[in-house]
Amino acid sequence: MGYVGLMPQKVAVTGGFRIQGRDPLTARQIVEDAEAVAAASAYALVLELVPAELARIITERVPLPTIGIGAGPDCDGQVLVAADLLGLDDRTPFRIVKSDRQ
Repeated sequence: MGYVGLMPQKVAVTGGFRIQGRDPLTARQIVEDAEAVAAASAYALVLELVPAELARIITERVPLPTIGIGAGPDCDGQVLVAADLLGLDDRTPFRIVKSDRQ
């Protein structure tokens, strides 16, 4: 399974838990990465914290099922990470998580 967009293990390099691919250059790179994952024979692709429009474009362009984590409604499936849902981290919850803390 391939993975593009926010890479939690790289947040120190990418500037934190922020939406990835908002500007044309990084959006293009994410699309190219998604196409490379498909060409490498992955069976599915996770899109984490990318703009909904970018997720829609990738879902249309790659011949793989896409699984979105905060990537809008146009992915083939959706995931909500339990640690995010339960607020197990000290950071501010993502907008996709509805909570009494907000």
